[in-house]
Amino acid sequence: MMRGGHGGWRGVLGGVVGLIVLAGLGLGCEVKTSDRDITFINVEELRELLADERERTLVVDVRRWGEYDDGHIPGAVCIPVAELRRSDPVLAGATSVVVYAGSYESPLSPAAAKKLIAEGYVNVYDFRGGLEFWEDEGGDVESTPDWVIEGVSAMGAGGDVDEVLIEER
Repeated sequence: MMRGGHGGWRGVLGGVVGLIVLAGLGLGCEVKTSDRDITFINVEELRELLADERERTLVVDVRRWGEYDDGHIPGAVCIPVAELRRSDPVLAGATSVVVYAGSYESPLSPAAAKKLIAEGYVNVYDFRGGLEFWEDEGGDVESTPDWVIEGVSAMGAGGDVDEVLIEER
């Protein structure tokens, strides 16, 4: 018979429970972020990031696809906030990620920045003021050509996008 407080089935059970608790501490826990965790940048800082050849800066428009198609910062990709994922291959090669939405009032870009920070990304910046501020400061805006939008719509409807793009050109 085992004597003392460290033996028997209670000791084993306590050790197992302790290990389970410790192992579970990092599982399924969300990282809490706040606006204080976000680095906000202005137009000049965004332009500097984009001009720095050492950086692989990815500019992400976090609005819905239709808003992106109507106008976005040249070179930006569209990943709506709800679609941001840790394993997104579009984000994989970036050394810096700049998120933006339509205007300063939009809650989308800070939400996207917090989500990326919580997912473990570093060098995440919120270009607060978004497309509206970009345009006000003389930045170019590009739209998605109609033939691309129609081609993607045809693909979703079961069509072959190559055929649609050739026909539209």
